[in-house]
Amino acid sequence: MHVLVRVTVIVLVHVTVILKLLCYSLLAEKRVLNLVEQYEELKESGKLQKHIRKHRKRNVQKDRKRLNAVNLT
Repeated sequence: MHVLVRVTVIVLVHVTVILKLLCYSLLAEKRVLNLVEQYEELKESGKLQKHIRKHRKRNVQKDRKRLNAVNLT
């Protein structure tokens, strides 16, 4: 009886781990597909360069904030 319960629990744990991995991989694939779709839309509308510039500016500001926070401590 105890062996059967242990085996069942082990199998259930493995199944839940596999399902979680599948879920995360599906979410990652959705994210990538969404980014590809956004890229194509921006490229077709001619706003890709503007979008890239905007994100570069944001990243520079974030980096400056992080560096200032590190230098203050």
